[in-house]
Amino acid sequence: MNDEKIDLKYLLRVGIILLAIIVGGFLFWNPSTEMTLHVLDVGQGDAILIESEGKWMLFDAGPRNRIVDLLYQYEVTHLDYFVTSHPDADHIGGAAAVIREFPIGTYADSGAKHTTKIYENMITALVEEDIAYSELTSGNRWTLGGATVEVLSSGEGSNNNDESVVLRITHDDITFLLPGDREKIRDWETTILVVPHHGSAGLRLGKPPEVALISAGLNNRYGHPAQATLDLLESFGAEIYRTDLNGTITVVSDGKKYEIFTEK
Repeated sequence: MNDEKIDLKYLLRVGIILLAIIVGGFLFWNPSTEMTLHVLDVGQGDAILIESEGKWMLFDAGPRNRIVDLLYQYEVTHLDYFVTSHPDADHIGGAAAVIREFPIGTYADSGAKHTTKIYENMITALVEEDIAYSELTSGNRWTLGGATVEVLSSGEGSNNNDESVVLRITHDDITFLLPGDREKIRDWETTILVVPHHGSAGLRLGKPPEVALISAGLNNRYGHPAQATLDLLESFGAEIYRTDLNGTITVVSDGKKYEIFTEK
């Protein structure tokens, strides 16, 4: 009888310990603490898709409606935020199609306007789909799952490019800088840089990133990315990826480290 009692007490203790481990695991387990950023291969343009803990944001929509197929490829069903950097066609060409195809929580931009038919089509789609609108200013910030999005600049410049919305996304220790076409970014430090203006020769960079991601069309007529910009990034020791050579570029961050995957 004593042996049986000892066994029962032992089993009870083990059971309590196992139960505590299981309950503690459920309390502290997070199904996904990752953040993923895709620089989509949209040709000569920009479209950047970000996901964290089931929340989605699109920054720019490329030059054409191909963006819709790309979003479906990544199983996007909705966008919590859709932000455009500035109203040039290579950044908003697919915007109207995105607005009409996907439920969108909030659309945001710098408030800059344009006279093009592409811009008018985007505004018409926003109105007809009754999408919430926000005009961004420096200092605005919001959360996207486990990441924080901060507006570093918006509408501050003398032309469309310089007035681009500039976003910094922080995922614990890893930061991403998305400057649209604003080439003068001397003052901002980042782990991973989406190189502005498709790698044009006007880049003014003060603090070197670890990684530089360039969105440009293969054999484009502008000569992007410029050799001077590639040389500058290489002189800083940055690891360079290009959509014209690598296809879509994907960065997966766990907040402490990151991995980079390419389509090609």
